[in-house]
Amino acid sequence: MSNLPTIGIIVINWNNVEQTLKCLNSVYKMDYPYYKVLVIDNGSDEDPELVLRKQFQRIKYIRNSSNLGYTGGNNLGMKAFISEGVDFIWLLNNDAVVEKDCLSNLINSCIKHKNVGLASPVIYNNNFDNKLLYCGTSIDIEKGTKRQARNFNELQQWVQTIPHTICLWGTALLISRPVIEEIGYLDERFFAYSEDMDYSIRSINAGFENIIVEKAKLFHEERKGNFEIIPYHYHYYMMRNEYLFWKKYNNLKDKYYFEAINKSCNFYIKNNDNAADATLDGIWSAIRG
Repeated sequence: MSNLPTIGIIVINWNNVEQTLKCLNSVYKMDYPYYKVLVIDNGSDEDPELVLRKQFQRIKYIRNSSNLGYTGGNNLGMKAFISEGVDFIWLLNNDAVVEKDCLSNLINSCIKHKNVGLASPVIYNNNFDNKLLYCGTSIDIEKGTKRQARNFNELQQWVQTIPHTICLWGTALLISRPVIEEIGYLDERFFAYSEDMDYSIRSINAGFENIIVEKAKLFHEERKGNFEIIPYHYHYYMMRNEYLFWKKYNNLKDKYYFEAINKSCNFYIKNNDNAADATLDGIWSAIRG
């Protein structure tokens, strides 16, 4: 019997079974053997279970009657896997494609770093141009600043000097069981967006280490610059949750009033009234709680 840890992988589907199938296809080609996959359908218009099981009979499957968001859907899966006794849980976006050794590299790094709470692979745009999208975020709670590492050199500087500020995206978030036992589950008030930054801060505050594993590689198509094609709920939740995040930790409210007004004005200038309205609606919802 191997001493390698067991992994519970959660993939949320919402009205995009084709992306989910592509994601699962990459997951089942991984070289790490000790994992289970749970697909949670978050109230899609049509139940995709038959389509999914036609290609992947081994998946565990839960269908929600309504959309519980990233937080509610993943919490449901996390509780299920914790009850089964897995060692790690991997929250994996359904529009992500993993390299064969992605999970192996993540687990190897977690084994070497004994106090790892959260781990993430490096995220690239696609496997054609290999444009780096993500290799870590640094959040200074006291100063109220957030910045992304531009390259691996900057990330390594942070690791050496400010490791307690490193936060991770939820795109492919590997969570150790001790973290969940210590700090609980995702904050469902966020629904979607910023919950990963919140969970990262909670992990740090509980004394755990968050790491980016450079050898672990994942592909995730970046959002295009054309704001016309970005769904309006994205603008709403991004603005609302940014406010909720900082209010939770630093109470920097005034800064985000001005940011919301500035963003909405820019959208109005570009004749994107719906995005402007969604942004203002987001900050108003946050203010009202």
